[in-house]
Amino acid sequence: MTLTGFVPTKRFECWVLNQILVIWQVRRALPCSRIEDPKLRAAFLYSNKDACLYSQRWSANETKQLYAGLRQQVFKELEDLDTTFMLIHNVWTTKGN
Repeated sequence: MTLTGFVPTKRFECWVLNQILVIWQVRRALPCSRIEDPKLRAAFLYSNKDACLYSQRWSANETKQLYAGLRQQVFKELEDLDTTFMLIHNVWTTKGN
């Protein structure tokens, strides 16, 4: 995913900032709670007084939507392949786990 669709914008938009942060969280495998980090908020408020970071719940919902979209795209691309393949899901379990 590239960020060229987000930058440059004509004016600052909180929604764009938060979308970029969700992409950052997903790419770095960070928890959704990271968006509510006080130091992160302070850094963005210092750089732009209009910055408003959305909640952890919003971040989690956006991450779910991003995952669902990517999953759908991957399965569509797999269905469009001209080859036959088999997915094998192997689960190892031990007693007590």
